[in-house]
Amino acid sequence: MLLPSTDRPGQDLVSLLPERVTGNAARLLVDGDAIFDALEAALLEARHTIQLEVFQFGGEVGMRLMRAIRARHEAGVRVRVLLDPAHGHAGSIRDQINRVIREMDDAGIEWRDFDLKRMPNGPTPLANLGLINHAKLVLIDGRVAFTGGMNFYDHGSCNHDYMVRLEGPAAAHLGALMDADWQLSGPPSSPIRHEDGEQAGQAVVEIAETGPERRTIRELITRHVVTAREKVWVEVLFLDDDHIIDTLVEARARGVDVRVVLDPLNWGHHVPELEKLPFHGIPNWHAVDRLTAGGVAVSWFKPSRPGQNLHAKVAMIDDRFLLVGSANYTYRALDRSREVTIGLECPEVARAFAQAFLADEAAATRIMGLTGFQRLLGAAFAGVKHRIYHEARDRWRDPGLQGQDLVTL
Repeated sequence: MLLPSTDRPGQDLVSLLPERVTGNAARLLVDGDAIFDALEAALLEARHTIQLEVFQFGGEVGMRLMRAIRARHEAGVRVRVLLDPAHGHAGSIRDQINRVIREMDDAGIEWRDFDLKRMPNGPTPLANLGLINHAKLVLIDGRVAFTGGMNFYDHGSCNHDYMVRLEGPAAAHLGALMDADWQLSGPPSSPIRHEDGEQAGQAVVEIAETGPERRTIRELITRHVVTAREKVWVEVLFLDDDHIIDTLVEARARGVDVRVVLDPLNWGHHVPELEKLPFHGIPNWHAVDRLTAGGVAVSWFKPSRPGQNLHAKVAMIDDRFLLVGSANYTYRALDRSREVTIGLECPEVARAFAQAFLADEAAATRIMGLTGFQRLLGAAFAGVKHRIYHEARDRWRDPGLQGQDLVTL
């Protein structure tokens, strides 16, 4: 079994450590053109297996990838696709995804919906509503993997986002994770097993997840922030997790260069009636207030094209580590929905992100502080989320890690 056993009686799910895999090659892909060109090229080179686990997969973007997948399936490549069961939630996205599903059915490609009932129950009934399989994972022949934040449908492809192309042993480990999800989500079927591939480079990969048996992404993020010596640069769509906010403020207090770029969440892109309401960025207001009060440089992302959002979930630490994946820095992502994030020790990839980050920050709007109205409403908004997810927050600070130093984990 490639992944470590999760059969650990008495082990706190929150405190399980991410898996660490050496000997990988990694390349950072920025935005849709680079991401989908690389994905299509890799899919067309498949010789044995293709595995996908994706949140939104549809429209012209999805069909472009599906044409490549179908061509390889018809050449004898084994294909499995695992989807989020809501198929996009919004009707317009669902229509795009259903187009890809019809293509898979026509080609006889195996696909399933991820069984969200396999996720552990949350601390309150509201914490169990609206769960999603939010992972974005692609694996070709057990040796080349893609993971990150980009959704594979038309509007999502316009967003500013990042993925990483991995080659080496970490790819097979991600394949084992995907196969486990497949087996949990339907009748038993023959597994797709991959042996660890040959050493392909010097990059070290830590695989963290919010899943049926592990919740390790918060630990991955906070451990790297706590041990940062020089820099922590973050680009993320949503930030509300108090523990991550605390560690960012504490890092700034000890002299680390902490910078955060957040999306202002211009909902008018999707619902024009909301354009004039003064609520842009409200899910992030609590974090903005806490971070700016702690001296952290925080900016609102400025889109470079109509309808674009900052959809990233990325942090760089000390020009050496990059944390990239599907999980926003929120209670829901870190404790409830199905997510995968990797920690990548690769200075070359970290520097590539730093270049993109500096360009984004230069174009962004620096936030000097919130208005009284924004602080009040942001605190109320955060209070509601705290009550929904309070047990997850308290468990992080108490039984699983009580008396332990994050630096030593």
